[in-house]
Amino acid sequence: MIEENTESNNKARILLFTSPTCPACPSAKRLMQEFIKERQDIIYEDIPLISALAQEKAQKYDVMSVPTFIIQGAGYEGSIGLSGNQTKAVLHKYVDLALGIGKPEESVKKKRSFNLFGLKIKL
Repeated sequence: MIEENTESNNKARILLFTSPTCPACPSAKRLMQEFIKERQDIIYEDIPLISALAQEKAQKYDVMSVPTFIIQGAGYEGSIGLSGNQTKAVLHKYVDLALGIGKPEESVKKKRSFNLFGLKIKL
């Protein structure tokens, strides 16, 4: 669900949590600068973890590492969290999902087995 500072229900919100000492954060910020040029249906907020308020916001979304992308939209209940650097394709996929125009992981639906503690479990 989209929270404060959202201008419209037809836009997704992306929060990017970063740190000044994070070596991967500059490339995540560059990716977002390119991404916002491609999509007019997003609201983007860069949140450097340098203030108490930013730390509180990170705690609210269970951010444990940086960079972390939090994606919200009216078509998806809750938040989608992505840790580490991402690609445009991944961001497009999860923004679409947040807006209600994408589908949840198809690969999960098609999977007939998975590994659990080194054991192959068949479904």
